[in-house]
Amino acid sequence: MTIQELGALGELGGSVLILITLIYISIQTKHARKSQLSLEQQAIHSGHREFFLAVMTSPELPVVIDKANSGAALSGSEKVRLASMCQARLNLILMQFQLRKVGIGEEIDLDEEAAEVRDLFSNFGGFMGSHWPTIRHAYAKDFSQFIQAIVALAK
Repeated sequence: MTIQELGALGELGGSVLILITLIYISIQTKHARKSQLSLEQQAIHSGHREFFLAVMTSPELPVVIDKANSGAALSGSEKVRLASMCQARLNLILMQFQLRKVGIGEEIDLDEEAAEVRDLFSNFGGFMGSHWPTIRHAYAKDFSQFIQAIVALAK
């Protein structure tokens, strides 16, 4: 066997190894992507759990929610509590939106997310809807447009 034949065999072997490496890297990337999605979904679920725990363990927050839902006047501190609660929920929705936007949140149900937005804006005596024009500037333009499109469809 000549040197040229050995060189050709070496090139062929190298090409096969490169192909095997590329396949391995693509499999690892797929697994890493699924793992990242799982971590992000756990963070979202953890956020929801913390939100509901805060509502359930705070003696004042359920009273504020009841007052807002009944249309009663809220004090300044009650408005701050309600605004903080609403923004916490909105930030959880933002996490889901960002996951879907970067392509690792395809499994997040857009209808469920839209229902959560509609629920947030229709409850509490329309509190979030009245405060949205001032806080929407704190969010990225595409997320603000997403929220406004859902809220507009709900009307």
